Amino acid sequence: MKAMTSSHGKPAATPPPATPLTPYDEFPYRGRPCTESHPSRLYTAALLLGLVPRPAPVATCRVLELACGDGSNLLSIAESLPAATCLGIDLAARHIEAAQADARALGLTNVRFQQGDLLTLKKEDLGEFDYILAHGLYSWVPRPVQDGLLSLCKQHLAPGGVAFVSYNVLPGWRVHSILRDFMLFHTHKTADTGERLKGTREALALFIELGKSSSGEMLRFVTEYAAVFQQHLESLGEWADSLLLYDALTPSNTPVYFSKFAGHVQEHGLKYLAEADFNMPMPGVLPAEVLDKIGDKLTSQVDLEQYIDFYRMRMFRQSLLCHAEAELPGTLDAAPVSGLYVSALAQAEGPVDPTDGAIAVFKSPRDRSLSTNHPLTKAAMLHLIEVWPRAVPFPELVEAATARLRGRGKPTQDAAARSSVTLGLNLVRAFAHGPGPVYLNAFSPEVATSTAGRPLTRAMARLQARRGHEVTSAFHDNIGLPQLALQILALLDGTRDHTALRAELSARVQRGDIDVDAYRTPPGAPPSDSQTAAAVEAALAENLEILRRMALLFK
Repeated sequence: MKAMTSSHGKPAATPPPATPLTPYDEFPYRGRPCTESHPSRLYTAALLLGLVPRPAPVATCRVLELACGDGSNLLSIAESLPAATCLGIDLAARHIEAAQADARALGLTNVRFQQGDLLTLKKEDLGEFDYILAHGLYSWVPRPVQDGLLSLCKQHLAPGGVAFVSYNVLPGWRVHSILRDFMLFHTHKTADTGERLKGTREALALFIELGKSSSGEMLRFVTEYAAVFQQHLESLGEWADSLLLYDALTPSNTPVYFSKFAGHVQEHGLKYLAEADFNMPMPGVLPAEVLDKIGDKLTSQVDLEQYIDFYRMRMFRQSLLCHAEAELPGTLDAAPVSGLYVSALAQAEGPVDPTDGAIAVFKSPRDRSLSTNHPLTKAAMLHLIEVWPRAVPFPELVEAATARLRGRGKPTQDAAARSSVTLGLNLVRAFAHGPGPVYLNAFSPEVATSTAGRPLTRAMARLQARRGHEVTSAFHDNIGLPQLALQILALLDGTRDHTALRAELSARVQRGDIDVDAYRTPPGAPPSDSQTAAAVEAALAENLEILRRMALLFK
């Protein structure tokens, strides 16, 4: 949750430093890019669902982010879409100052940030936007501000525009609310921010201890969740304090049932489009015996999704909205895939012969899979795996896959067309089952296919590498990296070839700034000049390839 309104809805003015305007001015929310909020995700979902008017092409789109925090999300978007126009608004002066400083440091001229109160923003001061983002806002503000958010989306969203709104949902959040109430009670007499954060962690550990010594089934159930939440906090690293302070300890945190949210959206002339991760719910998700008994109650997509939320005990949503008067056919359309870019982060399970008629399975690191015996689809997946992380234009993919089947030259257009429709359907179906192994994109970043020459990363990633353990890829994915990879990434501004990089790394090894012992042969061998040189070369080669595979290197 990030700052967006003053407590009384009055125009925000920068106060003297001794009197912070908001809690965020005293303790800023440390932001991170939200993968699902990238305009490419919003455009692709709207296109495949047949939204009319069509969504705006992302290359030159207009993006507004409300409660933009320190700008981390919007800066990454602006850098990835240099011809787009981006505006970020936040109530906290300190957030805006940080965002503006980073924009200057990154040399970005297509993004600007301004301090403002959502309830007092003037329509004439904003204009129209193709994509409006509100991540970490709706559930963390009172109802009048929620109304203001949806009203603003209605007023400023282009006819074919798409809004992104994230929020906590019931019934899953009820379990977390028990833990939140315990942490609030344990720290309610503590005023100092640092002490409250310390007390919150103590409360979490104490709750887990209570569960271990109790025979009550309900307490043990919540305790198991508390242990998972504790592990999640540890994995967040430098972002853990922000989550605790502005999620667990914030005075306003109101989860809502999805059906209630959909109704609220309708009151403001908007309607639900899909989830940003595009994991499309199907009736078959529910047990057959349950589906048989509720079939007559499923009168809308909202009904189905609410039942599935109960079944999955869902806690969080990232919903896409459009104008109520926009046309939606209600079914997925594979035809638009011809104008998209396709990538695949997957591996084939065993050898694959595209022509043998056998079912091939392609599995992603997230354990999602695509299974098919369609020859062109198998050939396309093999091609995408080979060229990863590149996102390939669909017509080019059809051509490459057909050529792979024939084993020679460019195929005729007729031969490609006969099977390309099925390929498009298979890719859309795989994409509609959630992230990986297939990704459909509205743009294709100029990612590097080799580590040769003078390796280059995005300026945003280099800035992130100097500040923490996580960087953002060309596709707006957040990737945690070990310290050595971060130090190497921070050097990749396109001015150093491999010789210069090795020299810089060797100097850092000599100073004791980095450790390459794991790359010595054998590992841990006594250091010598030749051993160090070989270890540095091996470390550089391995880490550059890792960065390339993670879509962090550019041409």
